[in-house]
Amino acid sequence: MSNTLVQFLLLVTIFLLSASVLVVQRIRDTTKKEGLKLAWAALGGFLFLSGMGCFGFLYTNQTEGAGHYEDSLIACTLLASAVFVLGVCFVSLLTAKDLARIDGLERAAFFDPLTRLFTRGRIDTLLDIECERSRFGVTQLSVLLLDIDNFKTINDTLGHRAGDSVLEEVGRILKKAVEPPNVIGRYGGEEFLIVAPNTSSALAERHAENIRAKVARATVKVEGKVVPLTVSIGVASNSVFRRGSSDLVAAADTAMYAAKQRGRNRVVIADELDEPITRLRKTYA
Repeated sequence: MSNTLVQFLLLVTIFLLSASVLVVQRIRDTTKKEGLKLAWAALGGFLFLSGMGCFGFLYTNQTEGAGHYEDSLIACTLLASAVFVLGVCFVSLLTAKDLARIDGLERAAFFDPLTRLFTRGRIDTLLDIECERSRFGVTQLSVLLLDIDNFKTINDTLGHRAGDSVLEEVGRILKKAVEPPNVIGRYGGEEFLIVAPNTSSALAERHAENIRAKVARATVKVEGKVVPLTVSIGVASNSVFRRGSSDLVAAADTAMYAAKQRGRNRVVIADELDEPITRLRKTYA
């Protein structure tokens, strides 16, 4: 084997081995898509090294005899390097599969499968974090609790398929209407909770009115029937009273049912309530 070819193969081997070491270091921080790319790259490196190693070994033995141990050693080194790179390939593939499984678990834990919004558990966690930040700072925190009007009637008269379509449409509207740092989650059934950090009660009311108007302009068509959409929204803030997360949601819940009692399709601010609210979930669903 010529000296130039030997030097070239050695340089390629060193390069691929160095790249493999970097790949191994990066595997823990990689994503599923990147893991698959790394696996394909490592497989390509394995095929190249093993091919060059086999070629060098056969070429040496056929043209120069079996006594040239130096060239044979180089060929064997290439083959060994190829096996190492193949190992990187398998590790990358396994990592990609693990990441896919973890991604699926996280998606199931954090996101509602129907609306693609945060689950109640996730939105509660984010609310707790924001409450702590607000409690020890001077920032204001508001929450908006939304309930789809007449949802039980829609389910009973048009079926659960229509109900699912309504939930999906409202979720789509909310995703477009709610901007960071505000976050939104499906709070249960036909209820949605928006956590709005650094937001006063007055600003939260404007946000709520904007959302209410956007939902009221939308409709859902199910099997030829047009279903009108409206929501009742309760707004609570800790700008006046330093409430914890559960008290904040409870205040917004009370305000939301006040909106139901006042005729639905409206926004009510918890701090402005001055009359007792009888919360009848069956009556005001």
